Amino acid sequence: MRLLVVAEDAPDRSATTGNGSTMITAHLVPLLAKDAEVDLAYFDDGRRTVPDDVRDACRRVVALPVRPSRQALVATPFTRLPRATWRRASGAAVAAVAGLAAESDAVWVHGLHAFAATCAAVEPLATSAKPPAVLAHEVDPWADHWRQRASSRTGAARRYDLLQAARAQALEERTSRLARAYAVVAP
Repeated sequence: MRLLVVAEDAPDRSATTGNGSTMITAHLVPLLAKDAEVDLAYFDDGRRTVPDDVRDACRRVVALPVRPSRQALVATPFTRLPRATWRRASGAAVAAVAGLAAESDAVWVHGLHAFAATCAAVEPLATSAKPPAVLAHEVDPWADHWRQRASSRTGAARRYDLLQAARAQALEERTSRLARAYAVVAP
């Protein structure tokens, strides 16, 4: 079985530079590689490097481009995606994921910010003779995160959080229509 893992950031176990999302992929990718040929595609913002044991466990490791933060800030009023998600949903990233997904039996997309590029890449494959199975995985439901944060804020900050919640909700719903399984790990 060939498994494509699409991660929103480079896997990282470090308590200082990693986060819940990066630690999950850093621990799980080497374990998955025991039972499958794993291709890892991760969004590379330059802050992390893939640990050697994760890289060695994979058949192929591909760094995907991330748009600059300032460009994302300017684009925020004009996109339907959360800002960090839009940074990762470039045409180059979608094309790279599409090529890898077409060669895969399954796609595990980890983290909301990787969902848009993965959906755009995998949706056209849904009608192919052998579409890959898709598993979507979020550490937290981001729509809920933004709504909770909005409940304690006022004015423009509250409106921004509610807009981000609506964008995250739409992306979560789009992903759930594509995925065979959708796992959410929430505290």
